[in-house]
Amino acid sequence: MVDPKTVERLVNQQREMGNLEPKKIGSRKPSQLEAHKELVIAILVAYPDWTLAQYCEEIDEKTGVYVTTGAMCRYLKKQKLTLKKTYRSEKALSAECQQEKFDYWQEAKEIKPEDLICINEAEIWEGMERSIARSLEGRRAFSRPESYKGQSSYCDWCNFR
Repeated sequence: MVDPKTVERLVNQQREMGNLEPKKIGSRKPSQLEAHKELVIAILVAYPDWTLAQYCEEIDEKTGVYVTTGAMCRYLKKQKLTLKKTYRSEKALSAECQQEKFDYWQEAKEIKPEDLICINEAEIWEGMERSIARSLEGRRAFSRPESYKGQSSYCDWCNFR
């Protein structure tokens, strides 16, 4: 009650390999991304908080190799480029940067209010930052949010056009 093809396959396997143990499941075909490993890692280091779709699009643009998000995810896992919680820039946390902020505020206190011009371009929208990113094994992941580009030049905060 066994298909003749199965018997033929098992007989050939016994002749070639000397056993009837089941073969490993899955393909041994390497990923298309393996040939572009350095580029994938360079893109990941430059843009650690991108989505899988963004990585796929960038690889397609740079190499012409199209991969699905699932294939990208499997490849990054094999390379141990896993998701991690993000941290703010190391520079922003440094004592040097904290001192620069303090020095700036000391200087700004001396400026008369009527001499100030308010430009709200440096605001950080924490809700727009991604909370996870990828990085090389043993390293922290940092988010690098893109600058926000609004729909109009109207400033709601100070009612100014």
